[in-house]
Amino acid sequence: MYYNIIFGHLTTVDQDITARINDARLNCADPDLLTYMQYNINQCDTSRGDTYQLAMQFGQQLIDNTREVIGTWCTQT
Repeated sequence: MYYNIIFGHLTTVDQDITARINDARLNCADPDLLTYMQYNINQCDTSRGDTYQLAMQFGQQLIDNTREVIGTWCTQT
């Protein structure tokens, strides 16, 4: 999904897409997954354009949802 956004194949992220990803991801979420997700989002260079900005926003939303579900606050930035 991340690369579909970056490469412009997906230009909007609606509630249905987010819900489908949340269902699949949150079934196996743990603090290590949260760390991995945060690392990858931190590598997203938003100066490269709108698709990277959308990917960053979407990724951060998924991270926030994951934190809420597993009850873990990631201290990494």
